[in-house]
Amino acid sequence: MAVGIALSKQSMDADAASLILGLREALDSIGRYQRRLTTLTTADLTALGYDEAVKGEVSLLKSAMGDMDLLRQVFYGLAPVASATDFRRFAGLLTGTS
Repeated sequence: MAVGIALSKQSMDADAASLILGLREALDSIGRYQRRLTTLTTADLTALGYDEAVKGEVSLLKSAMGDMDLLRQVFYGLAPVASATDFRRFAGLLTGTS
């Protein structure tokens, strides 16, 4: 008896579907967040505690999420990418792992 998950066509298909569904859900969540973020002004975000004057947190958040939303748009065929784009830089800034 083997230990772990047995490899089969069914398990490979299930894994592939799960990965794509997870990616699609994550990108859809980014789109919802971006739509909400674009309704907020710098003053709104500063009132929530973001420090724009010294740390530039509002600009960073808006720029980084704009890049993440571009990734969503590319995935859905809504926007072209004219040149190679490394989306990891701003994603890292949002997670503190840049």
